[in-house]
Amino acid sequence: MGHAHTCISELSAGLTSSYNLDGCPNQRFFSTQLTPNKYEEIADETLDSLTEMFEDIQERFDCGPEYDVSYSSGVLTVKVNPKWGTYVINKQSPNKQIWFSSPKSGPKRYDYVDGMWVYKHDGRVLHDLLTEEITEVMGKTVDFTICSYGNR
Repeated sequence: MGHAHTCISELSAGLTSSYNLDGCPNQRFFSTQLTPNKYEEIADETLDSLTEMFEDIQERFDCGPEYDVSYSSGVLTVKVNPKWGTYVINKQSPNKQIWFSSPKSGPKRYDYVDGMWVYKHDGRVLHDLLTEEITEVMGKTVDFTICSYGNR
């Protein structure tokens, strides 16, 4: 088993003193260490920022009449079109996670790790996956890493 795989396994196990994904020893900061109020603040800021980006997409590109963005009670729903499907991104306060459902990549549960929302099973950042998938569907580059908690 390679070193990078070991680090991802340690991340999956939730170890707080481990190695980063580049193999450098360090202290990791996980969402489980957040107070409930701080989690709510970070999750709300993340979802607000993502909502603004999805609304901006509607203004910048010809998305068609089916495109719809709604955000209410911690749940962001983006209906892209009938062919592509619907994204749902929501807070999961008891677990201090953000849950993500994609018509392309399926469901994922993101933890707040070192200032970003990371899927522990593969180490990918939520904003990177959104950038990849939404760029594909729009046919033009859309960079979600500029949103709150989208990069280091």
